[in-house]
Amino acid sequence: MQFTFRFTPVALAAALSLAACGGDPSTATTTATSSDTFPTGLSVGTPTELSAATQTASIAPWNGMRYAADFGRAAWTALWKGDTRTLAQLATALVPVSRAHAADAVESEIKAQAVVIDKVLNGDTSISLASVLNLGVIFQGSNNASCYGPTLAYSTHQDASGGQPAAGTLPSGDLGLWTATQGATQPCIAAQLNARVAGVKGRTKQGLLLMAVMRLAVANNSLTMPAAGNSIDLKSVLQTTLSAVPAFAAVTVDAATLALDSAGTMYTYRLALSTGSGATARSGEVILKHTPGGSATAYSGVMQVAGFHLSNDNAFGCTDHVDGALFKVANVSTLKYSRAGSAVEFGSRDAHYCGHASSTASSNYAADVATFTSDGQLDPSIKLTSIVRGATLGWRGNFTRFAGAYDRVNVDGNFLFAWQAGTGDGNSRSLAAHVDYNSSTSTRTLSGYFGFAGDVATTNGSLLGMICNWAGPGNSHTPAARFQSQTATLASSATAYTLATSKITYAPTNTCSSTTTAYDVNVNGTIAAGEGVGTTNDLDVPTGANTVQQEIELRGFVKPSLF
Repeated sequence: MQFTFRFTPVALAAALSLAACGGDPSTATTTATSSDTFPTGLSVGTPTELSAATQTASIAPWNGMRYAADFGRAAWTALWKGDTRTLAQLATALVPVSRAHAADAVESEIKAQAVVIDKVLNGDTSISLASVLNLGVIFQGSNNASCYGPTLAYSTHQDASGGQPAAGTLPSGDLGLWTATQGATQPCIAAQLNARVAGVKGRTKQGLLLMAVMRLAVANNSLTMPAAGNSIDLKSVLQTTLSAVPAFAAVTVDAATLALDSAGTMYTYRLALSTGSGATARSGEVILKHTPGGSATAYSGVMQVAGFHLSNDNAFGCTDHVDGALFKVANVSTLKYSRAGSAVEFGSRDAHYCGHASSTASSNYAADVATFTSDGQLDPSIKLTSIVRGATLGWRGNFTRFAGAYDRVNVDGNFLFAWQAGTGDGNSRSLAAHVDYNSSTSTRTLSGYFGFAGDVATTNGSLLGMICNWAGPGNSHTPAARFQSQTATLASSATAYTLATSKITYAPTNTCSSTTTAYDVNVNGTIAAGEGVGTTNDLDVPTGANTVQQEIELRGFVKPSLF
């Protein structure tokens, strides 16, 4: 098979010069540039949140000769390995505006974020730190879209027995996709995925931005990256840099270090910040452990982001970790990631914890309140079963797991999000999304699925089915072999996804259909006569003997490996 690619003379010369160094690119000696020592092209988000197109399809930031060197290393690595997909993407990167994307009206926010982070890393003056840095984001949570899980009143319920009340209200969040769209047009599957991901997306974005600022500070201050087994202190440099950002003027940099392990293979960035006093006191920490690969487009790593503050909400606090009348609480996120050419994979975990760092002298604030697995991710199996934490570093509420495997140019791929509000729940709610990209028409097709999975502590992410009566009388938490599904398309010139098919209708009963149950279908506060009675569910079902998970996989969904 023959392959023909067009390279610029500079890039081709760089690749050839590397080849002359000894054949195997993994043995070539290179200078530690910012793109070698930082996860370029990485961000976390959904394929369904859209922003104005940036009209760029670059594989690495354009920055003169450094770009040429990075491009050359990536090209030679791909040539040596026979990686034709990466070679094709690198060839596309030489064109300032990709032909396939030239007419796009919008693009996925996940791609736009990566562009912004890379621009900050490279000191691009078109991006001001004041416009992108926001410490408050790392303390924010996520909510449901209004089309999902509303509060629902019922006047009679067919599963009630043994003197259970004939009337009542189902709490918000316990129903699935309830209306087909959010507002007039946005598919509910897209709206809910965007809403649930908001908290972890914000924390990881701010973490990556702050780490990019640290790496840029090394170059801007003519500092030298640490040699193997050493570290550099950037505390004063970062204090000066961040103090110039209005929103960070009152922020104190408690620690800022960048180290390289003794083997010379992994860089560790750490930044600790604090601001305010008394009830408004807040502190944050970001730790990035980054392992470069053979080029700027090949790497892996883990990042943790933690925000500590005081709260009067006992749903997230513990009585043995208080400051006066307020609870000491923490929002902690971890992000495991890898990249190989244009293929990006990530797995994030996020939850609320009790307590604060033991002291500002601690080398890892998050480890003072949370438990991690051996690869540096939050451990969902360690839970708090009471309002007293004691010696257990377990999560208190809102544990989420979010993973993606996608092409960073076309943003086609697979995404899986699961969340569990309380430690006592036995099931998580799960959203799975698959996006196809048609390179001929630049049209994206979204296939989204909602159902219940196992306990977030143990689930492998597989959808088990629907639990239609989660909180009503006589409820059963045994998933039925049904699920909710929607498909939607995004044309190249469109500014929003258009809903194509929707199978989400059901009754909040054990059978997912109703005979005598009366409930407020329209969720307007009033149950009309006979409303909800005689509802036959229109949920999606597996074909043949397939399980729900097998069915969505037959339709193209592939579970991300880092879930």
